[in-house]
Amino acid sequence: MGSEAATPRNRPVVVGVDGSRGTPGTVDLAAAEAARCGASLQIVHVWPGRYRGVFRSRDAVPSKADGVRLLELTLRRAALARPGLPIATELLEGGAAATLAGCSGEARLLVVGHRDDPYTRPSWGSTAAYLAHHSACPLLVNRGAGREGPVVVASSARPSGAATLGYAFAQAALLGSRLVAVHSWIRPGAADGRAPAVVKGMYADQRRAADARLTEALAQWSERFPE
Repeated sequence: MGSEAATPRNRPVVVGVDGSRGTPGTVDLAAAEAARCGASLQIVHVWPGRYRGVFRSRDAVPSKADGVRLLELTLRRAALARPGLPIATELLEGGAAATLAGCSGEARLLVVGHRDDPYTRPSWGSTAAYLAHHSACPLLVNRGAGREGPVVVASSARPSGAATLGYAFAQAALLGSRLVAVHSWIRPGAADGRAPAVVKGMYADQRRAADARLTEALAQWSERFPE
């Protein structure tokens, strides 16, 4: 892991493609992210032909040749959109969620699409939800057209969340946008299901303490990114 090839700076942006309606937009987004951060792009398709796990799809399984064709088409699209961008493709076998989680260990960013029917089924989809918990690198889920606005980061205000804050600060600096840090706090006693003790004047003190924890968590990154 200490080699030059294993450093995060040289890791590719990995995008998982499945041939759904959102695939072209997901590839465009991944190519733009790779170009923006000066990384290569790796397009991955997970072919489920020999997969026999519990999450096997009930739909007709495309052939391996279909997977190769999909990779060729998406590579052409990305190359036309971002001339000069280093692009590679890879056809893998297995369950999409676990296989892409494995790819995330060597990626600087993993990009996947939202399910095709977001209006009738509000969840992310099982693959994206699994990756949100198990991806070893930052995960970007393509949910459609982007909008101008700030980078928003949810902060736990704990040391374990330092990497998330650092990534958000870096992205905001790279985009030249504002950063909004959101910290959701609960009063002492509420965490374990007990009704919090309400003492006159204590709410303001507890709120100030929560504010102070957030300010402390942001301080080191504000110094590194003064803009």
